[in-house]
Amino acid sequence: DAIKRQGHAIECRIYAEDPNQEFMPSTGRIHFLKEPYGPHIRVDTGIIEGDEITRYYDPMIAKLIVWGETRLEALHRMQSALTDYAIGGVKSNLPFLRTMCQNQAVVQGQITTDFLHKHPIILTQPEPKLALLFAAAYDYLAAQHSVDPLYSHTFSWQMHLKAAWYKMYRIEKTIYSVQFKPQTAQTVILDILEDTVELSAFWQNEQLVIVQNGLPKQRAWFAAKPEGYDCYLPEGVVKIYPDIWAHHQ
Repeated sequence: DAIKRQGHAIECRIYAEDPNQEFMPSTGRIHFLKEPYGPHIRVDTGIIEGDEITRYYDPMIAKLIVWGETRLEALHRMQSALTDYAIGGVKSNLPFLRTMCQNQAVVQGQITTDFLHKHPIILTQPEPKLALLFAAAYDYLAAQHSVDPLYSHTFSWQMHLKAAWYKMYRIEKTIYSVQFKPQTAQTVILDILEDTVELSAFWQNEQLVIVQNGLPKQRAWFAAKPEGYDCYLPEGVVKIYPDIWAHHQ
């Protein structure tokens, strides 16, 4: 009688396994790890960045636990926490868990032991164009930091400087050409994939945030390495390989 129920908790177990390969364990060294945090979010784990996932042990990485006043509040908190979770170096079941938590049967609490047989989870692949926008945003912000502070006021969004930059990116085997037309310190117009996008970008809580064409902001963990970029989208990680800048006046 002394134990009273208060609110609702949900746990997701984060595994180093590939949902696209029948959940086969994924081995390798974790070179990037960002865990969600905030009120009523708990991560039980013994893994840190730099650790190796081997074939000799259970591939579970963590138990992600959230709490809410109601089940629906807890579920929304779990969806947000899974979006903010990023693991690089091994495949993980994060995209699968996030998609499952959005399934209407799960939202309505219609869960049974044969749930996956009745409700197959269809995973979507990360969108290359969105990853490309994050890469362009990263390079635009980085280009400004490389300018001498004494001359930053002459950066190319000044009206009398009609400059544009071009850069080539590669995602898998596809090459993309992007033209940059600076507008303000945070805003740039991009000509990309036969489309024109007005993009605003900034960093917030270590995440890269973009706003395209005035739409709601989107955020992602973004890691720059000597050989290229890793963009961690909710659907998975996209590897982007930049080419040399070309300046056009």
